[in-house]
Amino acid sequence: MQIKEVSTPADVRAFLKLPVHLYRNEQNWIRPLDKDIEFVFDKKANKFFRHGQCTRWILQDPLG
Repeated sequence: MQIKEVSTPADVRAFLKLPVHLYRNEQNWIRPLDKDIEFVFDKKANKFFRHGQCTRWILQDPLG
């Protein structure tokens, strides 16, 4: 297993698809819009970044 910073477009796709895979059998789970998730990490749009920072991470097995 490897903890990896989300830094490439492929990493972003994997980050966004992880909850879809994780909760695929949960009938009460409602998937958030990708644009809403991306907004949280958008340094220009999210006011939090005026006073702080955030980094996305993803845990991957050897198969990705």
